[in-house]
Amino acid sequence: MKKTLTSLLLGAACAVPAYATDFVGAGAPGTLAISTTGDLALGAGGGSAAATASTLVLVGGNDESNGCAGSSYSVLGPCQIQAVFTAPGNYGFSWGYTTADGEGPAGDWFGVLVDGHAVTLSDLGGAVAQGGSVQFTANTAFGWYINCTDCSGGAATATITGLSVTAVPEPASWALMLAGACGVAGRAWRRRLTA
Repeated sequence: MKKTLTSLLLGAACAVPAYATDFVGAGAPGTLAISTTGDLALGAGGGSAAATASTLVLVGGNDESNGCAGSSYSVLGPCQIQAVFTAPGNYGFSWGYTTADGEGPAGDWFGVLVDGHAVTLSDLGGAVAQGGSVQFTANTAFGWYINCTDCSGGAATATITGLSVTAVPEPASWALMLAGACGVAGRAWRRRLTA
């Protein structure tokens, strides 16, 4: 009985809550904020972002007149579309990427933003259609981006589906769980000594 109670208490203390797997609505982990950088403006050749309950679609820019053209293929350009959750967690999802750029994926980068740091998912020297499933842990924020390094020659589209997010316990939560486990173990030990 004692071992069962201790196991039950420890299991409950270590449970990590899961967020809903929506991109929008009250169940989403934080607020999904859509924004642009540089001179990129959403709409027409500036690209677009659309979220439904199960899918996020980002379309990169394709308009040289907006001040985004002329960047180098070897570095991220100044103009990109971002969709960011402002909540820590373990983010898992599937993604698909296609580009209409005649230069291939090198002109339109797709990736994730983990705590503000860009991680490129698309293979810049790969096929015009790519995809995969990945998971990342973010401590403060997590999101996706499409960066049009040249903003010409055709736009890229990224589709994100199957989002699953679980909470990451904060250090204070781990300390509280450890203190509770020590308290349960200490009480069981004292009972054994007095029995």
